[in-house]
Amino acid sequence: MKAIHLFLFMLMMPLFALSQITKVYNWEGGFFLGAANYSGDINPSESPRLNDTRLSLGIGGRVPLNAKFGLRSNLIYGRFVGDDVNFPERLDRNFRFETNLFELNVLGEFEPFGRDRFYSNAQGDVEMDKLISPYLFAGLGFAYMNLNPDFSGNTSASLRDEIAADLRESSTRLNIVLPIGLGLKIDLSTKYSFAVESGLRLTFSDYIDGISMAAGPDADDIYLFTGVVVYRRF
Repeated sequence: MKAIHLFLFMLMMPLFALSQITKVYNWEGGFFLGAANYSGDINPSESPRLNDTRLSLGIGGRVPLNAKFGLRSNLIYGRFVGDDVNFPERLDRNFRFETNLFELNVLGEFEPFGRDRFYSNAQGDVEMDKLISPYLFAGLGFAYMNLNPDFSGNTSASLRDEIAADLRESSTRLNIVLPIGLGLKIDLSTKYSFAVESGLRLTFSDYIDGISMAAGPDADDIYLFTGVVVYRRF
């Protein structure tokens, strides 16, 4: 029991130290609004397709460890779609899909100029400079996916076994993902800020679209969340 208490004390020390130094806030709550895009067996391009862009929404919290580093956790929903009809060379294959995805993640954030945000004046009071400050983030996430591939437009007998194999795999899946990205944070006041950010997800899976054996089983799918986060400091 003493060991557990010691571990919790060591875990909370950075937060306690920050609160004593800044006397401004201990954590931030955020709301994310953005776009969801994917690259895989239906969309072979690594760049987002505007026509396939769908809404993504999320909520999260951020705890500052010090002036430059923080920990974030987010729950994000995204919808991903794709259709072979958008690629003339794939009209004979005629696959399409729709995937609803929920991602829960924990991210480390590095803001190199964050140390310039708060400072002590001549009287020893903490004041704030409003910054426009870049940051990087990376971490670990879990993606719960509801897969809906549609093979009904394909009439090729040569893909029958591969399509059957994909259908056996295509219902719901839970995958580990590695988010990595960058953003730009803009302070509005001592309480509010917003950020524009984009984060790529490495998935280690070829079933984000529910299609693998019938298309390109040798390459994993990836997806991307891009949008705006509004933060409230507490």
